[in-house]
Amino acid sequence: MTCAPTTTTCPRPPPLPQAPRPHASLLPCLLHHHRRNPRHDGRAVLKAILCRGREAMARRIYNAMIADGITPDLSTYNTLIWGFGLCKKMETSLRDFGDMNGHGVAPDVTTYNTLLNAWVRAGDLESARKVFDEMAGAGFVQNSVSYNVMIKGYVEASSM
Repeated sequence: MTCAPTTTTCPRPPPLPQAPRPHASLLPCLLHHHRRNPRHDGRAVLKAILCRGREAMARRIYNAMIADGITPDLSTYNTLIWGFGLCKKMETSLRDFGDMNGHGVAPDVTTYNTLLNAWVRAGDLESARKVFDEMAGAGFVQNSVSYNVMIKGYVEASSM
């Protein structure tokens, strides 16, 4: 007994619906959620937005936080510095680093390491070295993260 070849093909499944892209109308929703649950980690939202290269939206959320009376803390600033450094927007990372003192927030070792990593990622080892040296001047001891970031920067620069 032989089987006849199949002449029918399987139908393609229908395409999945596209998820709507986040846009500016997301901001009121985020702030509403934050007001209802102030313990919610808004930094995770900022981080997710910055990871997707949505710097303008992240800045609007930050400005709205300030306008709404929500005081950014150390972790918020570290997230902003990290995210804008990820996007290689060093002038914005530096502005946020400078704004910390104006809002009564002092940087810590993580803040310096985050800024250090941003400069290395941007390929500016001279500025990274200045931050590395500035850490000691500010009373912080460089740790293994600080040294590993600098090593990474010099290795990547020598392989170019």
